[in-house]
Amino acid sequence: MNRTWMFLSVCALLLGASRPERPTPNVPSGAECPMGPQCPAGASEGPSGPALETVGDDARTRDFIQAVDWDALGGVVVQEGGRKKPLEAFARETLWRIQNAQTYRGQPPAFTVLSMGFDPDWDRVRLLKLGHPDLVKAFGRKRVSLEDLGTPVFLELWNSIDRARGGKSPRDLAIAAVDLRGSQLREVLPALRVLPSPKGKDAPWIGMADPGAPAANVPAFNAFVDMGNAYLKRDAGAFNAAAKAWAAACKAAAPADYEALSGKIGLERLYYRVQPFRWACAGYFLAFLGYLGAWVLGRAGLKRGALGLLAASFLLHGAGIAARVAITARPPVSNMYEVVLYVSWAVVAASFAVEAVMRLGVTGLPASGMAALGLVAPALFPFIEGVLNSPMPLDPNISQVQAVLKSNYWLTVHVCTITTSYAILF
Repeated sequence: MNRTWMFLSVCALLLGASRPERPTPNVPSGAECPMGPQCPAGASEGPSGPALETVGDDARTRDFIQAVDWDALGGVVVQEGGRKKPLEAFARETLWRIQNAQTYRGQPPAFTVLSMGFDPDWDRVRLLKLGHPDLVKAFGRKRVSLEDLGTPVFLELWNSIDRARGGKSPRDLAIAAVDLRGSQLREVLPALRVLPSPKGKDAPWIGMADPGAPAANVPAFNAFVDMGNAYLKRDAGAFNAAAKAWAAACKAAAPADYEALSGKIGLERLYYRVQPFRWACAGYFLAFLGYLGAWVLGRAGLKRGALGLLAASFLLHGAGIAARVAITARPPVSNMYEVVLYVSWAVVAASFAVEAVMRLGVTGLPASGMAALGLVAPALFPFIEGVLNSPMPLDPNISQVQAVLKSNYWLTVHVCTITTSYAILF
């Protein structure tokens, strides 16, 4: 269901009204709605207006963003993806899954994600990248909106997936990927699970669009509805008051979780704000240029400066990896992205070790270049996906992994040893 329907349903629940039945999607005969029961409104109601390029880029909204205290919301704990995380991390990771970027047009991530839940205009924003040329040709553009996913054009593409072969072709994977991105955009409020379940500590938390939210915590629910109303009116004062009340109510609902997670929540917020790998990448690149300049010009000062940059970037890089290990309580090589991070860091560590023993004076040049290339990979992979017309397995989000990868000591030793050997080989 779209966000307008969710928000109106939430308000109706607050007033004690029964939840109205949704209209039946007008799907062509024999076609399967790609969203299943969450078929977009465009499939049944038609377009709600002209397509939009962006949401929240007007002067009134920019003033609203500047006047809101987003720090008051960043520490709200959300249960998502098998773990509990701060709202700031939830927002960044949600945006990455939708658009392969952690921010949208420079807006605070929490604002963007909440506006996706409150503002019906997001249904018309052409935000979802198609990728594959067949999809671009079918729509006549590179990006589509949620409403576009409810049109016969996309339904025809969805039904053309070769399911007999598992839907593994680049074209089929691209169709499934844009469908998944649409689902992520549509399900922002249901995914915002901030209220513990009355069924027990092991039960999934309750999302703000869940029918059980009003009964689970009336103060939190009331404050969240007030936030939505204040957002729609762009009333920063009312939004700040409601946001503060919502954050306090969420914390009061799960005091033990907030107490146990206080250190990790603060560390994860710091990790996302500092962006250590971005700064380390810049430092490695500058070190590479310094080493290159010292080699070409024969200036020892440039080499000393490059060494200092390399060492500082190495420490920042290592701190970022250590932060991810502390947040997730698992090895730093549990998925492709983390392997890239670790190997890039180990390459520099290996260069320091070789330099200490052999005194070659040149190992910093290739090490800094390879480390910079490794850290810039997440930014390059969306481009590579477009070239190859196929999704790439490089997700920087902090996610849970299979239990065997988290608790098996010898498997951890094995994987770390193998990945370290890659670095030494490089």
